[in-house]
Amino acid sequence: MEKVVFNLEKLDNENIKFKKMNKYVKIRYRNSRLMLNTPLLRVSSINIGKKISSISLSINNENEKEYNFGKNIVELDKFIFNVAKENRNWFDEINYDYIGLINENEISFKFRDNDNIKIKCNGEKIDIKELKKNYLVKVIFDVSGIFINNNKFGK
Repeated sequence: MEKVVFNLEKLDNENIKFKKMNKYVKIRYRNSRLMLNTPLLRVSSINIGKKISSISLSINNENEKEYNFGKNIVELDKFIFNVAKENRNWFDEINYDYIGLINENEISFKFRDNDNIKIKCNGEKIDIKELKKNYLVKVIFDVSGIFINNNKFGK
């Protein structure tokens, strides 16, 4: 499958496709994975776990690029939420909660140890454990799908 990083500002919702799996709804853009990137964002927290790790990046609304990125992610979240409302048959429960990408001006990413995470700092490859709070990073991420877990769903 083709790996293209799309411009979040130029996404056409008509090209976002959904395919229901078992407890997952796969998301594609045209016939590609929906790969997006962030502007430079500040690392607000890092949690290195034994199996699953996470990184949170703060979005500064005083910075135009960061503000526009956050606004566009919220719009994508709204679109996905509305598609889910139109497809209630995806859920076992009548009432459900949506977990979006942005919470309190932060975007968080979870990953497993075996995920293909590549980090470069000043052009040099570094290990995730070398990443520190307050570093400025750009992230390319895959909005691969929506998980569905009883009465919660999200990306």
